[in-house]
Amino acid sequence: MRGGSGNRTNPNSRGVSDSGPRNDVAGTSDYLNLPARDRDAIRQSAQDRVPQEYDSQVEQYLRNLSDEQQAGN
Repeated sequence: MRGGSGNRTNPNSRGVSDSGPRNDVAGTSDYLNLPARDRDAIRQSAQDRVPQEYDSQVEQYLRNLSDEQQAGN
């Protein structure tokens, strides 16, 4: 029997965690205050695929938004 650290990791996970600012429902987001119709529209749009020719541009745009948000906090 080999000793170990006791830390188990899922080899199929990509660093996803249940903790952190995205799961902090007491955060500064007003998402929960939106009408159900608007929340549903946001959820649906998040599932939409970006046309492949714009994929890199959209990815860069989202990175820029994230960077601006982090700099503002």
